[in-house]
Order: sequence, then structure tokens, then C-alpha cells
Amino acid sequence: MTKTKTMLQQLGRFQRLLFWSFAGIAGLFLCLYIYFVLHSISMVFTRTDLERQISTLQSNLSDLELQYVNRKDALTLEVARELGFQPTSKKNFITKKGLTEVSLTVHVQ
Repeated sequence: MTKTKTMLQQLGRFQRLLFWSFAGIAGLFLCLYIYFVLHSISMVFTRTDLERQISTLQSNLSDLELQYVNRKDALTLEVARELGFQPTSKKNFITKKGLTEVSLTVHVQ
């Protein structure tokens, strides 16, 4: 009988160990699930905030572009003279060499 009792006690220990192992794993998965759900919700709020900021910045950029166009259209030769700009008599233009004009020279000795 003692063999049977010891086997039953060992089986009971094994079942308790198995139960607590599965309970621990289930608790771990539950914690991970809660973490990932909360992280996803946080990312949704972050994305919403970023979209709002992007919208505000695009609106500001559109206003600045409109101001630029209005000022560019208002700039005339008369306004430039009033601001102190003088027309130049000698005009120098800078030209860029094309790729066909530039060549590699190889010195053969």
C-alpha cells in the first residue's frame, strides 16, 4: 500500500505543478494581451494626434504659399526702384558645362 500512496502523492504533486504551470502561462498570456491591446489603443491616439498636426501644418503652409504668390505678383520694376535697386549696365551670365564638353584625358607613357 505504501507504494500506491507514494505514487498517488507524486501524481498529486505533478498535477499541482502542471496546474500552476498552466496557470502561470495563462496569466503571462493575459498580461501580454492586455499590454498589446493598450499599446494598440495608444498608437491609434498618437496617429490621430499626428494627423491633426499634419493638417494644421498643411494649412499654415498653404497660407504661406498664398502670401508668397501675392507678394511676388505685387513686386514690379517700380517697387524695386523705390526699394533702392538699380538696373545694371553690364550683365554676366554663368554657363554650366555639359557632359559632352567634359572629358577624361588619359596620358599614355
